[in-house]
This record gives sequence, structure tokens and C-alpha cells, in this order.
Amino acid sequence: MSFKDFPAEIRRSIRLTALWTAFVLLAVNPFNLDRFGFIGNQEFFAYHTRDVLGISSESAVSGSDLYLATGTYEQDLEGDLFGIAKGRNLIVIQIESLQNSMIGAKYNGSEVTPALNALIEGDSIYFDNFYQQLGSGNTSDAEFAMNNSMLGAIESYTYDLYQNNYFRGLPWILKQQGYSTLVLHGYHKDFWNRENAYPNQGFDKFIGGDDFKNDYLVGIGNVQGVSDKEFFRQSIPFLKESKKPFYSFYITLSSHHPFNLPEKLKEIELKPEDQGTLFGDYINAVRYADSSIGEFLALLKENGLYDDSMIVIYGDHYALSEADEEVKASVSNYLGYDYDISEMMSVPLIINIPGKDVRHTVGISGGETDIMPTVAYLLGIDKLDTLYFGQNLLTAESGFVPEQTHLLKGSFIKDDIVFEMSRDGVFENSRAWDRFTKEPVDIGPLREYYLKAKNQVDLSQYYLRHDVLRKVLLEGKTLAEIAAGDRETIPKPTEIVRLERDASDSAFNYRDMMDLAIAQGSSYIMVSTGTDHRNGGMPYKELGRWMERNPSAYVLADSRNELIPTLKSLRIEFPDVTDRIIPVVRHLDDYTMSEYAGYSNIMLMPDLDSTTLPQTSEFLALNDVWAAALPKDMVAGAYNDILKGGSFIFACDVSDPAVRSFYKLAGVDGFIKSQTRRIDADDVL
Repeated sequence: MSFKDFPAEIRRSIRLTALWTAFVLLAVNPFNLDRFGFIGNQEFFAYHTRDVLGISSESAVSGSDLYLATGTYEQDLEGDLFGIAKGRNLIVIQIESLQNSMIGAKYNGSEVTPALNALIEGDSIYFDNFYQQLGSGNTSDAEFAMNNSMLGAIESYTYDLYQNNYFRGLPWILKQQGYSTLVLHGYHKDFWNRENAYPNQGFDKFIGGDDFKNDYLVGIGNVQGVSDKEFFRQSIPFLKESKKPFYSFYITLSSHHPFNLPEKLKEIELKPEDQGTLFGDYINAVRYADSSIGEFLALLKENGLYDDSMIVIYGDHYALSEADEEVKASVSNYLGYDYDISEMMSVPLIINIPGKDVRHTVGISGGETDIMPTVAYLLGIDKLDTLYFGQNLLTAESGFVPEQTHLLKGSFIKDDIVFEMSRDGVFENSRAWDRFTKEPVDIGPLREYYLKAKNQVDLSQYYLRHDVLRKVLLEGKTLAEIAAGDRETIPKPTEIVRLERDASDSAFNYRDMMDLAIAQGSSYIMVSTGTDHRNGGMPYKELGRWMERNPSAYVLADSRNELIPTLKSLRIEFPDVTDRIIPVVRHLDDYTMSEYAGYSNIMLMPDLDSTTLPQTSEFLALNDVWAAALPKDMVAGAYNDILKGGSFIFACDVSDPAVRSFYKLAGVDGFIKSQTRRIDADDVL
């Protein structure tokens, strides 16, 4: 069954346009769909939606299929490994820039990661099909995903945007079990805003910066901190003085890009072709990080901390970009096959449980959001009373990893299949391949997983933006109440003033025209803008200053040649006005990039020379589009199909491009006209 085969009500529920309806569908499953049943098992969803609607729990259908969050955790607690590390200390080490291709490999006759290789051969579970899941915060969003089983923000780093949100992730869950919690990092505490964000993340103590002796610096440029070996050595007293059991979260530093280690710390002799290259430097940086881990494990044993702990080690994100041709050639030569983006994003996960004789490899795909439920299972936590998007990899039959950076939103890794959503926003133009054979895979059967990945990203962003955990868990609000109170969609206009400069019109002045529009009672103005005058539009600085002076105005920013740079510049320099800016996008890929730039209200005016109407119609059904403008005749011909998407549609009269008449599709009775007028220089003069 394809997405279009579902009833319109269900399709609209999937879209964030009516997100509270999606919440209700997911929680109570009124249509008896298996794919929605799992979320009904998450207690806080079930309580707050069923209670207000008066629907019994028997209305929901249990399901194991993943869609947005698993909800299957409490159903799978009978396995052999449940509680195998119950009561132990938890030590988690996030290793900077560690890619999975380094594990078990040799370079020029030397093991790159001998300590980690030995650990895997011991009492460890190794996840060899594991991937980064980042937002804009890179390292900080990797740790956020790990601790909260939620994807980080895409428009900026999560610890800054949402430092005051309420979270109930791994640190809080373990605190409820009597754990003390601390985080350790050998760099400045204010980097990534960690110092301010960690209290709400659930950490009792942050050891970093000046808490270490800084006479062993490793790094370059603005990332220079305590060397990993000194970092681990100096951390032991903090562990020994911590109340047991403890959860200690380590963030390493020395293998940070661009991997410039002092010569005395380099242990591997490079081949001539790799000397002085980023790849060669990385090989030695990884070897140093591995050696540091080996020494730390020895210190844990010497200080009586090893046997009573469970140790989790994973890489935060990629190190070597496959988009860099020189790097790609070096890594491909090292691997013996072409280095692709899925290989780039693959990081290792190792869980060491001393003395338990656990030695096996998990091959299903997993990501950083899966660590929290997997670790909780091993620690014997019998309930995850929070929202989580990952799954317990030790009981799951299949893996699923949605991505939003490097691979566009909607992309995913499902066990041995990698799906890359096309950057033009059209599903049919996407590609998929087998990660082992590298052979292409038919994307037709993968549409439902594309929808699954896309919606997980969208819903995760919604939870962050609306502080959903606080409102549901602490304030007792229903999900319908949250949606009703927090929708940020800008109202649709009854009139839009469209300003477009004629190249021969020397008297045209944007500020005067916009001032006149405001004086005449207009609130919505469409204006061409850009980073400078070269595109014939209003420079973004001038636009930003004008909007600061006119707090009631909404601007539809039309920038055909440099939309994304303009939007980013506006958001950085004029953050207080950007919630009143509506980007006008011509291409579907610009829509997603506008979202990534932090804009939630977007006008789609597609270039139908490159995008068909059916593709546009499907895009509208799957995305929270503020409004779309389509040619009037074309819209009329596809009236019923477009209405099913639930979007606000303007039908443009393209026969008169200077004065476009916009219409709104308003139901079976036909079109309702919404005026658009043009202000000329003569009106001002």
C-alpha cells in the first residue's frame, strides 16, 4: 500500500500541519493500523490522550513495527541479556571522530586500534553496522542523541536553542535508579553551551576546562585541550569519589579534526603517499585515541573500578569527508573499495561487560538514538517512562536509522540497505544501494520507510520546539492542548502586495514602496531580496532593518538565485524578525534547506519545468507547507488531488506575470479570490 492509497484523514495526520491529530492517531490507533500501534504502549502518550478522549487501552493494537518511536521496550525484557549489568557503574566514552572503518584494520602492517580490537575480543558486544545521527551541533548533538534517544536540532545546536527544555533521558532515568551522574571533557565548559545545558540533561557534575591541569595540550587552532591520556588519568580521582553506582560520560578531544598530533605522539609510520595528508594524520590520531583508551582501561582495573562497571564506547561522527576527492581517493585505497557516504557515517559501538562472557557481534543497523534503550536493557531498567525514538538493538529483529545531515531528511539505513533521498525533494529521483555489494536497489518498495524516516525527523524537531516532554509529563497537558497552544503558523493573508523591480525603473525604491504598503493597511509584502544589489532585489540588511522598524509586517522573501545564503544571513543578523519572514522557494530542495535554515513557514512557488504537478502534489501532502502557488489552470485540473493534501493553495494567473492574481482553493464550491496588487513608483511619487 502506498502513501496515496491511505484515506485523506490518515495522510493529513501524518503531516505536521495537523500534528495533534497525528499524536492522537499514534496513541489510540482508531483505524486499527499495525504501524501506529506501537506508540500506544508508551505510557505517557496513552494516559494523556486516552484519558481525555475516554478511549480504553483495548482500542490500541500492539505492533512491533517502528515508525516514530518504538514503544516495544517493555515487551522484550525476557531475553538472556536483560539486567546482565544491573547495579553496575556505567562508563560511556564518546570518541571524537572515530569511524568504524578503523576497527580491526591494519595500516602499513600495524593495527590501527589494537586496544579496541582486544576489547571486542573480550567480554563485549560489538555493533558493526552503526551510524552517527547528528543535528547542527555535531559532537554535542551526537551526545544529545545518545543520552536522549532523540534527534538534535537542525537549524542550530540543540544545547543552545533548547537548553531550558525539560528532558528525561539516560542521566535522569539512572538518577531515578540511585545513580550519581557526571560528565567529563578536557575542553572549555562553555563550548557548545555545555555548561548551561547539562543541568537539564540530568548531570549532577561537569568536570572540564580548568578542572584539569592544562600542561598537556593537544590540538590546533581553536580546539586545543587536555590530551586524552592526561584526561583519562586525571579523571580517575573524580570516579573514585563519586557515589556508587555512577554514570560517567566521557567526551574525548585529541582525535579532533584536523588531527594534528605532536610528532612524539605519532606511533604509526606512514606510507610516502600519505605523509602530510589529512588521511595520514587521521591514522595516527586514531591510534593515539586507541592507546589512550587502552591506558584508561588499565587504570580502571588498577583502581578497582573495572569489574563493577559496564563500559560503552562509540564514535561521535565521521572524520573524513567522502566529498573531498583527495580524501576519498586515500580512504578508498586504504579500504580496497570505493569510499561512500554510508561508510563515512558509520561509527563503532562497543559495549564491554567485564566477567560476563558476552562475545558477539550485532549486525542489524543502529544509530546513536538506539544507545539509551539498549543500555537501559542491559542495566535491567524495567520501564522507560519517557519519549524515545530508538530501539533496543539486542531484541530488535531489524534495524532502522533515519538521517537528517549529510543525507537529506527522509534518508535512512535499514540493515544492509542505504536509501539516499534525492536533494531535489522528489522521491522518484532518489537512490538506494546494498552497503556490501554497492549494487543499486529498487526504491519502489522503500517509500514507506522514507515516510517513516522523514516523519521521525519532523516529529523529533516538533518535540524540541514545543518542549513537549515538559508540557505532558510535568504540566499534565494533553497533546491536543499542546498543539492548539503552540502552533506557530503565520495566518494566511487576504491580500499580498507584490514588489518586483523593473530593471528599467530607476525611480523604484523598496523602502518607499514597503512604507506605502504599510500606510495603506497591508501586512503581507512579497519582495525580491538577496545578499547584495546584484540580483536586483532588496539587500537583506536593508530588509532586516526595515522589518525591525515595522513589527506588524510579514515579508514573503523571494530570492531566486541566492535564497539559502540570504535566509541564513537574516537569521544570524536579525533573529528577532525572522519569525515574520516567509521564504518563497522555487525548487523542492530549497524547501528542505529553508527548513534546515530555521524557517517553519514557507511559500512554495515551484518551477514546473523541473517538477511535475503530481510530484508537487505529493510534496504538499508530506510537508507542512504554509502555502503554495500554482498555475490556475493546472490547479483546476488537479483540484481534488491537491485538496487531499490539506495545503493552502494559491492559483496564479500566469498570463499576467506583473500583476499575479492569487486564489485560494476553498472546497468543492470552487475558488475564492484573494487580492494581490502591485505598487508602482508612480504611487509613491
